[in-house]
Amino acid sequence: MGSLEVVPAERARDLIGAALQPVVADFEHVRGLVWSKPLSAGIRAVLDVQALRGGQFDIRYGVCCDWVPHRHSDTYSWHRTLKQTRLDLWVDHFTVDAERRQWISRLEGERQVRRQAAKAVRQVAEPAAAWWDATGSEAGVLSEAYRQAANAFDIHEPRARLVVAFTHARLGDLPAAQRELALAVPTSETRRSNDLNGRLTEIAAVHPSSDAGS
Repeated sequence: MGSLEVVPAERARDLIGAALQPVVADFEHVRGLVWSKPLSAGIRAVLDVQALRGGQFDIRYGVCCDWVPHRHSDTYSWHRTLKQTRLDLWVDHFTVDAERRQWISRLEGERQVRRQAAKAVRQVAEPAAAWWDATGSEAGVLSEAYRQAANAFDIHEPRARLVVAFTHARLGDLPAAQRELALAVPTSETRRSNDLNGRLTEIAAVHPSSDAGS
């Protein structure tokens, strides 16, 4: 047959969600195709499905850290409730050394959606579990954020370097946090830099002592 069998987006999401159930069985549903569960104080594992151009989807896994602010218009806000869960540091097809990824296309019929979703889930299940084990602490988040920040083509938002800065603040090392922030945000962006510096100070004040350098 020459014509494409396009699966409606909502139906494709339902099929992908069903394929993910074995992975998210002990997660809380946040919204849509987003699930989360606590890893430790202030850190939540997150698994979500990103819609891409061309009717494709990609499964992503990462963490939500309650000490990392997210940009909202011209200012920054905290996201600290289940409903506010969002990715701060994650793995997708733009991440250095990410595993090969199976795209899930809704342009080839339901059978292909099911097949590709099942394959995509198999691909990410073990790497995601291992990644969450490694990032379940502030030190683990810092290590992974540094690793991703070394990628000159990091296009995530927030950038990994910003996560590095705020994780240093969480560990009580304000000077290191400010040095990293200077690398993440140009000093010419005065308003943004001042806002973020204020939030770094806020975080560090709550966690004044740390073994940040260990």
